[in-house]
Amino acid sequence: MFIKSKKSPKDLNIITSKEYESNNTNIAKIDMPSILLFDPSLDVEIKLASMGLNFTTASLGSCVTLPVLLEHQYQEVLYEPCVPPNLHENDVFIFDLTSNKTVEFENKERTDKDIVVICEHPKSTYNPKPFALDLIAKEFESIFKNEKIVIVFLGSFTSEVYKMRYYTGTKERVDQIGPLDNISVLKKMPSSLRRFGKKMKLTNDETFIDQLLQKHVSNGAYYNVFQHPMQYSNIGEFEKASYFIPLLLNSNDEIVSFVLLAGNSTLYFFPDITNKSDFLEELLDVYLPSVSPKIFPYSGQFKWLENDDYFLPNEKKLLEQKNELKNRFVLENKKIDEKINTNHENFKFLHEMIFETGDNLVSAVSKFLNWLGYVDIIDVDNTNNELLEEDLQIETDKGLLIIEVKGVGGTSTDNDCAQISKIMHRRCKERNKFDVDALYIVNHQRYIPPKTRINPPFTTTQIRDAELAERGLLTTYELFKSFFLIEAGILNKKNVIEQLHEIGLVDLTANSFLSLGKPSKLFKEGMVAIIDDINGIRVEKGMEIVIRDGDVYQKAILEDIQINNKSVSFAEQGEVGLLLNQKIKKSTNLLVKKMA
Repeated sequence: MFIKSKKSPKDLNIITSKEYESNNTNIAKIDMPSILLFDPSLDVEIKLASMGLNFTTASLGSCVTLPVLLEHQYQEVLYEPCVPPNLHENDVFIFDLTSNKTVEFENKERTDKDIVVICEHPKSTYNPKPFALDLIAKEFESIFKNEKIVIVFLGSFTSEVYKMRYYTGTKERVDQIGPLDNISVLKKMPSSLRRFGKKMKLTNDETFIDQLLQKHVSNGAYYNVFQHPMQYSNIGEFEKASYFIPLLLNSNDEIVSFVLLAGNSTLYFFPDITNKSDFLEELLDVYLPSVSPKIFPYSGQFKWLENDDYFLPNEKKLLEQKNELKNRFVLENKKIDEKINTNHENFKFLHEMIFETGDNLVSAVSKFLNWLGYVDIIDVDNTNNELLEEDLQIETDKGLLIIEVKGVGGTSTDNDCAQISKIMHRRCKERNKFDVDALYIVNHQRYIPPKTRINPPFTTTQIRDAELAERGLLTTYELFKSFFLIEAGILNKKNVIEQLHEIGLVDLTANSFLSLGKPSKLFKEGMVAIIDDINGIRVEKGMEIVIRDGDVYQKAILEDIQINNKSVSFAEQGEVGLLLNQKIKKSTNLLVKKMA
């Protein structure tokens, strides 16, 4: 049985943010996202209203204290729908499942057509929340194909079985429903156990909300621990599900907070955090907009400063001038927007390489390799349904290059890294020669920005095993960076292609430069670098020098060379002084590009 409310928001006692606007007309209002709060505390409502957010509040219902029931007695309780009929129109859902509001039983008027819950002895309370959550979970199954965010504060676990009487047409019917529980906002929740505690810690994997959690969980509590779901890999083995991302552990290393990826939506499950209003303020204003910009298109801290009540001197006049310019050049802006959209379509594979998984990730890597210069790239999944196959095949003048592409929420397992070896041996036997190169490419920790990921994400053992098995390991982030280095003229496509055939941890810059080393001394505010010994590397006046500082590469021009305080046109040995056309730091490496 699925019961959906046909009542209006007013009938369901739903409160919208508009009801707060009359109290403070100076708050800058933000239309998106549309937020639905279930059972929020008053301080949370006030906080979101002060932020100008567009929210609606609703309730999963309150626990009802029943009259004392003797043996064989029962009490009928009127079922009152509490699920908003426009649930699907919201972008963000926030559930406070720690709310334990209780009310006394009230014998409300009802008709024969109303739905009632039959509460039998020895039941002392009626809890509508599990049933309401079950209805919402069914709704979520259909709306998660669109991007949604669900935030859940988990409370103590309870389970209910409902005996409900209702009419179908003119016939009375009684159904028993359940057991249902009060924490399942999804039909398929991870397995859980009841466990209470207050000591919580971050996982070893870095997540984008670590700092926020570290700040707020010290005064919180957890009531449940969860198991990491398992899933079959594409080689038929069990592995930890990549759609489940642990956030917090208890002192026994059991999971108490996590993220679930469902369709295009993301669900965040948190413990009972004491100061939910401040936690939600930072989560909605700082953290979630960075990972879900489509849902938070107008987000930003202190948006109320943009209200005309707080304009700075001359600001109004300058804004009017700005609007005049905008109107004058609207056609030019439109043309630029069209070029931006075209550029995005042409190069969106670069973004897809650092956030996608599955077939979309394979397609993005294939497009990059095609841009790099490979031809006749074969997507094996589209040509063969055999269980254990590589993702991409490329015939080259060196032989066959086979590539396995994988997107994961964490880092790769040993089996992930080694899978391509089995396929490489098979291809060698099929070709009757050893001209097959194997490469494993991973988009790791794909839910956080690439610069904050573990780079490289492979263990010492995984790298050593790859070297022994003569296969390569590479990340999609390295491919992403190499695109811009090639475009800037720092790398060239030929050298990058050569590195893709190497074994062990693949370094796309390894075959492109000769290193002069770091400067031992700097003069003229960093414009002159002293290199103790250039070790046979020829440098010439006017040539291009590459400056490497960590992951950042820049080009500079060698304007002068001095040996023993005398200018020379070139040098190949010993100590030299190099005058560059830009400043450098002592930590930088000076590189000379190899001849293509």
